[in-house]
Amino acid sequence: MSDAAQPVSTLHWLSDSPSARLLIHLATAHQPISHNLLDELPSGHAERYLRHLLIATGILPPRNDDLERIPAWLDGLLADRPPHHGRLVRPFTTWVLLRRARRRAADRLHTTSAAQRIRRRVRQTLQLLDWLDAQHLDLATLDQDLLDTWLSASRSHYEVKQFLDWAAQHGLTGLHTITTPTNAAAGPVLTEEDRWRQLRRCLTDAALPLEVRVAGSLVLLYGVSGEHQRQMTTDEIHGSAPYKTFLRIGPSSLWIPPRLAELLHQLAQMPRQRSALTCHLADQPSWLFPGVLPGHPLSRKAFNDQLVRQGIQTRPARTAALIALAAELPAPVLADLLGVHIHTALKWAHHAQRDWSSYLVARAADINKDETMAPENARRKVHQTDRGEGPASIDP
Repeated sequence: MSDAAQPVSTLHWLSDSPSARLLIHLATAHQPISHNLLDELPSGHAERYLRHLLIATGILPPRNDDLERIPAWLDGLLADRPPHHGRLVRPFTTWVLLRRARRRAADRLHTTSAAQRIRRRVRQTLQLLDWLDAQHLDLATLDQDLLDTWLSASRSHYEVKQFLDWAAQHGLTGLHTITTPTNAAAGPVLTEEDRWRQLRRCLTDAALPLEVRVAGSLVLLYGVSGEHQRQMTTDEIHGSAPYKTFLRIGPSSLWIPPRLAELLHQLAQMPRQRSALTCHLADQPSWLFPGVLPGHPLSRKAFNDQLVRQGIQTRPARTAALIALAAELPAPVLADLLGVHIHTALKWAHHAQRDWSSYLVARAADINKDETMAPENARRKVHQTDRGEGPASIDP
């Protein structure tokens, strides 16, 4: 309490917060505080806030909470379902979906979207099993024609591909072909006029919240996803405003135009911690968009909602920006610039209907020419040096 930056706020939290009441309950439980002990508490915002507070203060070890909540969620989902559903879905979720997500979480921070993807695929798998039950069928009798009939009912049904691949590997069903419909720009797309109008507003309208101006500009100008922006820290901003600012997005750093650079630096200089309980702690991530949960960025919903309130729809805005970039840049350059997979960049280039094959051929020719001319260039440099025409030598 003596170290608190805002003692009054801390006292208010202790006296009125549901999270504080849970903390008092744990303190009187006469058991070591652990993640397992918190898992026994009623799930909700209070329990989630308290868990992240205890992690931020070092009382509990870090835990990938988005993924670790999946087993309990799955237990509740399967509680009222036929036993054979659980015998199929539980091992698939544990050993395929969760195992892969945990492995990837070691390298990437986007675990919220990974957890949502797991839930979505589990639900679609259960829908398939429900449909088979209604048809008095099972996985062993599922053939390609029956599967195509089920897939045609909804685009989301294609999420079952991973489950059916796993089932085929274990001899539970035959091999099935699932060709997922691809459309890089599914859904509405902003017109170029609307895109530039919204971008101009983000850059010039001082009445907009600063977070909205920066987030909106990044998605409208470079197509940076909300999920990626949420994970940005102030450490990824390099240089000084207005003309020498770079923002690290993928493997490369993007040069930021002066007006947006000024907004970025203003946002980076704002107080980083929203919680009075953790603002004095060291080693906390300096999120560009800090959230309410201690040690965490702004939630995905809160991030999108703040843009929607100002009339900026993130998906149409990002789609329009990526199409515009794909029309101007070769796919390899776009992939490196924004840190997206080359296949994703190729899809956007295809949607923009820009053929970069001539660029690739010319680039390959340049590389071959450089390799062919390398020995001749080396010989010229030797002759120039012998005649005293080369660069001045450096004395030791």
